[in-house]
Parts: sequence; structure tokens; C-alpha cells
Amino acid sequence: MKNILLPTDFSENSLNSIRYAIKFYEGVSCEFFLLHVNVLRNGMANLSATELVTLQDETYRRLEQLRSNIEKELPKGHHFTFHTVVDHNFFVESVRSQVKKLKIDAIVIGTKGANTFENSGIGTRTHEIITKVKCNALVVPQQAKFHDCKEIIFPTDFSMIYNDDTLQSIGAILKRFNTNFRVLHVCKKGSELFPDQVKNKKYLEAFLSYFHHSFNFFNDKKLEAAIQSFVEDQGVDLIAMVAKNLNYMQRLLFQPSVKKLTYLTNIPFLVLHEHRPSK
Repeated sequence: MKNILLPTDFSENSLNSIRYAIKFYEGVSCEFFLLHVNVLRNGMANLSATELVTLQDETYRRLEQLRSNIEKELPKGHHFTFHTVVDHNFFVESVRSQVKKLKIDAIVIGTKGANTFENSGIGTRTHEIITKVKCNALVVPQQAKFHDCKEIIFPTDFSMIYNDDTLQSIGAILKRFNTNFRVLHVCKKGSELFPDQVKNKKYLEAFLSYFHHSFNFFNDKKLEAAIQSFVEDQGVDLIAMVAKNLNYMQRLLFQPSVKKLTYLTNIPFLVLHEHRPSK
């Protein structure tokens, strides 16, 4: 059983991410938690108890309507149960609290992509979730549609050894979708891996030996451009990365230059945190 958190602001963007989650987890037993946060703002502290109750009741009404609409679209023979959660808090604090309370395995969140975060290719809330909440996150751009995850790319600099939790998360996806897993490494022409990088690469190779995979090396090419090239040439369905690798996270998601690239507008990405998933 997987516990999946679905933050929603009732927008088309968040609805698209919920629909993507349903397709992504099809065939898996899941408890889905629809979460709407009435974000604390200036003036909310002055609301009376009656006004707060009214706000909460209205939010629950909208969530129940959303749940009803979603359940009408569910595939036959599904193994899904939906719950609704309302919270009054700062957004990240609320998500972090619910992750702990509900023993969440993954967060699925939508993003409009570029222009919503001052120095980033993704939205503000998405940026905060994947950097401040230690839980696997599946980020779904507004234009993304589910395509069965047959091609996944995994950018890495081999600078770290991936722990069992991270590899188990990857392995579960590879088994479920019979995926081609493309490890991507960008380096300077003529450069060689350091001993620790060689060791980490061999460890990853050993794990992937049971799955369809390839190791792909790009010389003298920017990481972002290599990703874009792979997306265009290979028909990539998902980009996976490890949150601990802050260097790659920064280059792929959090700098102004990525706003010009299309992979953030239509390719979902999975950010893996080192944590022990619930059973």
C-alpha cells in the first residue's frame, strides 16, 4: 500500500497532476490524500472563529466535489482510496506535517513551469517542496501527459553512492513499467572519473544489471543541453534525480537559463530523497 499526497489549489494545473498520479500508480494499491492548505496570510489571524469554520467548511465542500469528480474518472478494477485533508498553515509546513502524520511515500504536485519563480524554471511552491520536504516528489508540468514511462533518464555525476532506499524506489518503477533507464553523465572531453566516481558507477551498474539500461556520456556539452537533446531524440517520459545531488538540482531546475528549455514544460521529473518509505 502506498500513501500518496496530492496538494491541490483547485486549479487545472493541480487537476492535471492528480490525473497523472492516477495513471502513474495504476495497478498499485494506493491511499490518495487530497490536501488543500488555506495558507496563512496577513489578516487571517483576525478572522473570527465563525469565519474560520466557514472557510474550512467551504474548503471541505470543494474537496469533496473534487473527489467525487475524480472517482467518476477512475479506471475499472482500481485499487485506490481517496481522502480529503484541509489545513491552515504555511504551505511547506503543512505539507511537511502531513507527510509525517500520514506516513506519505510520495508527493505528486503540479507546476506551471517557468516564470513563476524569480530565479527558477519551476514554480515557487514546487521549489519549496522538493528542497525543504524530505519525501519523494513527482513534479508534473502543466502540459505533461502520461505516456507509460518507457524511457527514463537519470542524470548523475557519480559523486555519491545511492543508498538502498533510493535504489528501491527506482527499482519499483523499472519493474512496473519495464522501462529503459538511461543513465546520463556529462563531462569535459578527455576527463576521467575519479576513483570514488568509478566505485559509485560500478555500484549503480550492479543494481541496474537486472533492468533495461544504458550509460550515456556527453563530452563538452552543458548538462541542460544534454538533457534537452535526450528529450528530443529519445522521447523521454520521465526525468529522475536525487535530491541530495544539489549541484544537478540547481543546474536542471533552479536557474534562469532553464526557462528557455522545453523539458520543464512537458516532462515530469521525479525527485528522490533518502528516506525509508512506509510499507
